[in-house]
Amino acid sequence: MTEIQPITAPELRALIAAAKLGVGELADEIGVNRRKFGRMVAGDESIGREMTQRIFDALGLKAPPWRGHPDKWTLGLGMIGGGVRFYLHHLVPPRFTAQVVDVEPGEERPMGGMVVVFYEDDDGSGTYITGFEWIDEPPGDIQLLAREATEALHELSRAYREDVASDDD
Repeated sequence: MTEIQPITAPELRALIAAAKLGVGELADEIGVNRRKFGRMVAGDESIGREMTQRIFDALGLKAPPWRGHPDKWTLGLGMIGGGVRFYLHHLVPPRFTAQVVDVEPGEERPMGGMVVVFYEDDDGSGTYITGFEWIDEPPGDIQLLAREATEALHELSRAYREDVASDDD
């Protein structure tokens, strides 16, 4: 079994938002003092492996192995409310967490904030990197980082598909 890596404050905020829980509700669920947990959510206190596991258990998530190059990119997978969510994490400055969103034909494309097109088809479907939560100050030239993010997502998703296919064997 792969040892779980601690999540970051932006990842925790994304999980709380996706689960549609209040910070206090989740703190109570995992048995942590609400103020202490609030400091973790704010990024003022670190979130260790044990706490990450408790959070995942409370949210009904299977603690995923973190994929990708351990020094730069990871792809996080969560099962929330019956749906799968993917998060792309950039682990070196400028660090960020972003959600990977699939859009079906007829659905609205993500709007607001920074949206990077990973793939877009003529029928309106596509995959987008959006919901950026910056840990560090965003770079002045975002285009290079956007290009790197799409390349990393391509490589990570290919590796994920191969891993899932090998599990089916």
